[in-house]
Amino acid sequence: MELASFLDYLRYKSAQRREINNRSASFLVAVAGLGHSGQPDTSERDEEILRNEIDLGYGWNLKPSNPV
Repeated sequence: MELASFLDYLRYKSAQRREINNRSASFLVAVAGLGHSGQPDTSERDEEILRNEIDLGYGWNLKPSNPV
């Protein structure tokens, strides 16, 4: 009887571990593309972008840097 209970416990823990691993993998897949905007590399224009976005007296502007 004790052996059966122990085996049930091991099955439960194994299933629990698989569920946690599946959730972790799903999370990683979900966030993997967050930084992909389709925009070209803006690292060369970082200072220009910041100049357009930050007002020295008021902080961040709410307007987009490239108005349409």
